[in-house]
Amino acid sequence: MLTKRDKQIIRFIEDFGAITRKQVEALFFSNVKYSTSLANKRLLNIIKEPYIARSREPYSNQYIYHLKGIKQLEHRILRSEFYLRLITLGGQIKTFVSEYRASNLRADAFCVYEKDGFRYYFCLEVQTENKLDIDKYIGLYESDDWPFKVFPRVVAITDRKIEVETEFLLFVVGKNFEGWDKIFKTCP
Repeated sequence: MLTKRDKQIIRFIEDFGAITRKQVEALFFSNVKYSTSLANKRLLNIIKEPYIARSREPYSNQYIYHLKGIKQLEHRILRSEFYLRLITLGGQIKTFVSEYRASNLRADAFCVYEKDGFRYYFCLEVQTENKLDIDKYIGLYESDDWPFKVFPRVVAITDRKIEVETEFLLFVVGKNFEGWDKIFKTCP
């Protein structure tokens, strides 16, 4: 039988595509005694759902829980990690949309985040294989198509080197989240 928390985890997997056991523990069981064993127990129940699958991550050998048939698991895990890190900073996520579309742009996520009296707008780009297409952001920045008054900070999670000058804030964060803390600064 699925619990209320099980259903929340399933909704997260549906929205984000994938999550690791450690991320489940941090997001859904952080204030629970024996959080690791409880997370493991609930995840074993969740994978009985016909559309949820479990795979081993090849580098760390940890389990990834995802929608069956979904590809780009590393990409989706990094997006989940971005979300988790925002949650653990103590601010408040006002909006978080995976696969956000605006004009000709499709970002991996769009987020409005409030922390310490400041509101931050982020577009997330996770680049595990291809080169970052920064031109789509430059085009959007130069147009009047962005739906908000403030253009977002673009956060690129990648291990590739990105050297481009932009008129908007662009932050490059490693896949291990090296450089994460700089995304709240006023310049890269």
